[in-house]
Amino acid sequence: MMLALSLSLALLLPAARDHQMVGKPAKPIRLQAFDGRKINLQKMQGMVVLVNFWATWCAPCREELPLFDRMQKKYRKYGLAIITVNLDSELENAIQFLSHNGIDLTTLWDANKKVATDWQVQAMPSTYLIDKRGVVRAVYKGYTPATFRGMVADVQKLLKPKRRGRR
Repeated sequence: MMLALSLSLALLLPAARDHQMVGKPAKPIRLQAFDGRKINLQKMQGMVVLVNFWATWCAPCREELPLFDRMQKKYRKYGLAIITVNLDSELENAIQFLSHNGIDLTTLWDANKKVATDWQVQAMPSTYLIDKRGVVRAVYKGYTPATFRGMVADVQKLLKPKRRGRR
């Protein structure tokens, strides 16, 4: 309950990219997805990954998730993976929300909030952009349409192949 209260208060914070995890390897995530698959973030190197922490009680989270669903469908073929980590106390709330809204994302349940604590989640929603080498490149706290547009631009930059100089 205390985590929920502090996260609710943090919704007032603007989106930020100056998090202490930026520039460092992403912390481990090893949880089971709603569809039964075991997800290990460290085995996703070579892909650009967005890790989004959310809950059904968070209105901005509910607004943002359908956008992530569309983003995943558009950029999956270019190497983007989106993992959402649900922080609800009751798993059924998240399952019903995703089903009711036709959202098909890889979703994990952080029942004891250990992953959220390890990742230093301070606002809801919080999204972490991880490059192909497994390094956190940006952290977005909260949700606004402008923040989301910036996130999409950052993802596009990381997905573009590096050009080699002419010989």
